[in-house]
Amino acid sequence: MSESTGTQPGRSDAAGHRVGPWKLSEIVLFGGIFLIGLLVLSIHLLTWGRGQIEMRRRYDSTFCVVDRLVRRSLDDGSGQPRYRPEIEVHYLVADRLYRRLIYDETTWTRDQGFVYSQSKADEILCHYRVGKRYRCYYLSGDPESAVLEPIGEFWGWWFLLIPVTLLIFGLTGLIYRVRLHRTSPEERSIPVHRTDLYPTLPVTNRINDSPGTQLAYRLPVFFLPVTQTVVGLMVMLLWVGVSLFGMIYTLVTADGTADVLLGLLFGLIFCGAAFAFLPWFIHRYHTAFDIGSTTLEISNHPICPGRKYRVVMMQSGPAVDVPCAVSVVCTEVARYRQGTDTLTNQREVFHLPLLSKTWNVPKGEVESTDFFLELPIGVMHSFLAENNQIHWWLVVDFTRTDGAAIRRESPLVVIPFSPPDEPAEG
Repeated sequence: MSESTGTQPGRSDAAGHRVGPWKLSEIVLFGGIFLIGLLVLSIHLLTWGRGQIEMRRRYDSTFCVVDRLVRRSLDDGSGQPRYRPEIEVHYLVADRLYRRLIYDETTWTRDQGFVYSQSKADEILCHYRVGKRYRCYYLSGDPESAVLEPIGEFWGWWFLLIPVTLLIFGLTGLIYRVRLHRTSPEERSIPVHRTDLYPTLPVTNRINDSPGTQLAYRLPVFFLPVTQTVVGLMVMLLWVGVSLFGMIYTLVTADGTADVLLGLLFGLIFCGAAFAFLPWFIHRYHTAFDIGSTTLEISNHPICPGRKYRVVMMQSGPAVDVPCAVSVVCTEVARYRQGTDTLTNQREVFHLPLLSKTWNVPKGEVESTDFFLELPIGVMHSFLAENNQIHWWLVVDFTRTDGAAIRRESPLVVIPFSPPDEPAEG
């Protein structure tokens, strides 16, 4: 079964709550990142991981003492001799003393392991000191075959950070995108509550559970969470850090031009992938931090058409020369089937401007203004059903200096009209 949405943003689910539209680009992006991480992790575990398991099965460990450092060379006829490091050590196994020239498994042979330049071989030998103790590994049942450096042990553990970071980033993005699609402000704040009198009206207990400082209730305000921006920054920094570490380690251990180019290519690809997210992060950062927090308080709630309600808007800095427009908006959502497709259309059916103001609030300060909200008699009350919904919002639209728009919304519940038994102001 496929599903499509109307031209207006947002849609509603079968429970009668507005949900965000599917964004195919984000689903593909995060899903691709997750699958790449899973593929890289699988390959790494099947190669390095299986090698580590085999090594643990094959080797036992003990401590050895370094007696002498040797740089052995081999001329293959090319005129450029190659080298391998060898370290003479002695160690005890089952009360028997062994003395061998070892480094890795290639030192068990006469002609293998000569892959280093002279400087690189000397650099490896510099890591060891004559007379000092180091852990060495010997084959179970054959103590004469020992090594100092099991291949890939140190680098393999650090390389695990790359696929793990990909998996965490991709899975977190997918969960967030699906949650954003399936969970809406209405679902979080005004769930359907069926009563005998008005079975399709949402309850107001979650909206009214926060008392205001100046008026009766403080309305919840939905906008981009700061947490998303902070988590995005942490993931990006972690990715860059792991990528830079991998590049630096590859360059440090490089032996020849080919290895240097491989290290630079590694850094270019993985660091470039991190920097590709910079536009996304910059947009999220500006949306979250360019304008301070907004607080809306109302004199009474729910809203009854024909009655006047006082609203106080408190704006925190920074908000320098920021135009702001406050309005009350009603949206109608219809959900229907067409063949095997489920279609959801949303339209704005009512828009009432309430306030137009330019804020100039320095950072660290708070300014406030008040206005009145009065809905005309005859407007439709809030309505939540399986296939049809009526939603009311108190909307605050900011316009940044670069022209970008930032919208913050507070849900309202509008009840059916009834003659007032008290003064008009709520």
